Amino acid sequence: MELFVDGVSAGTHSGDNATWPVTGLSAGSHSLVVVATDASGTVASSEIAVSVIARELALGAALVEDGVAVTWGTVAGLWYQVWHIDSLMETNWTALGEAQEASLDVMTITNDPGPALQRFYRIEETDGP
Repeated sequence: MELFVDGVSAGTHSGDNATWPVTGLSAGSHSLVVVATDASGTVASSEIAVSVIARELALGAALVEDGVAVTWGTVAGLWYQVWHIDSLMETNWTALGEAQEASLDVMTITNDPGPALQRFYRIEETDGP
């Protein structure tokens, strides 16, 4: 059996039952197709359509010795950019460093807000640096 995700092979499996983890799909509609070939060469396929809705990222912040630690849920292999702004009256968010690739299911950055009495953070899933 072979699995195709949006027309691209995601791997093969031999045997009666197969399980494929499918991760990292962007929000929107996707096509999953399984193609099976039996011992006599007969080919059969089955297609399903899936819709991925945007994920909500759990966001937390805590005061630490050198500033504020911002923590959020991630998907390993995806990239995230942290933005900040000191007032919701402002319109220009400032990138907090470069986009980072997640290697686990959670990321934490530490930020020193300086003299700002408050700071707002936004996390964005990106295509990379």
